[in-house]
Amino acid sequence: MRAATTRLVTRTASEAFGLGALLVAAVRAGWQERRIGGFLVGAASRRQVYFTAVQALPLITLSAVAIGAVIFSEALTLLPKWGAGGSVPRLSMYMTVGQVAPLLSALILVARSGTAIAAELATMRLTREMDLLDAIGANPHHLLVLPRLVGMTVSSVALALWFALFSVLGGYTVTRFLPRATVYPFERFLEALAPGDIGALVAKAALFGLGTALIACAHGLSAGTAARDVPIAATRSVVSALAFCVVANAILTIYVLGR
Repeated sequence: MRAATTRLVTRTASEAFGLGALLVAAVRAGWQERRIGGFLVGAASRRQVYFTAVQALPLITLSAVAIGAVIFSEALTLLPKWGAGGSVPRLSMYMTVGQVAPLLSALILVARSGTAIAAELATMRLTREMDLLDAIGANPHHLLVLPRLVGMTVSSVALALWFALFSVLGGYTVTRFLPRATVYPFERFLEALAPGDIGALVAKAALFGLGTALIACAHGLSAGTAARDVPIAATRSVVSALAFCVVANAILTIYVLGR
């Protein structure tokens, strides 16, 4: 048991170091190549935002309304029965905005875009496009990694805010039709929203987006040159990114609540 734990810790530390090195390499390449290929990075980042955020809006909106309806209906129905009716607005906004919105939007991001990035980069290795970039003197960290880091981070924050908005609006609207739900003015929920909830949402979403992009890029760039290595890279990327988002969310939440 101790040996397995030691191997797990060592492997996690090694992967974390590798992700940090990849982030440093991408930022350094972007700074060094800012005058030559800055417009290429900007164009690629905008395409990444379109694919990651804009195309995901229908799924995010539907998921947000459904999850918001569950949270608000349970809070408005059960908490007053348990003598905690005064905590309904605050608990509903805290759970929806500070906890559920950044995590669930990140999980959707992992499933859609994390998989696509890892598979795309692994395919580029399979088709020797990476070798072509090296042959012409292009830096893959600048042209391939940096735009995905920027695009995924921006998209994650935007989608989390969108998720929070529609989960609150949708959840409150749905509960208006529940006969057993206690009715609260919508202003009570707005007043219960603390600035720290928005800050936690933005910070978590940015961390999840950046971490997912780094993990996907790392697995894609390190994939082998056989056809079977493409799905392997995509699968490992999804599993690692999901674990990262869940564990990071738990650590951040426990740290904030424990202060």
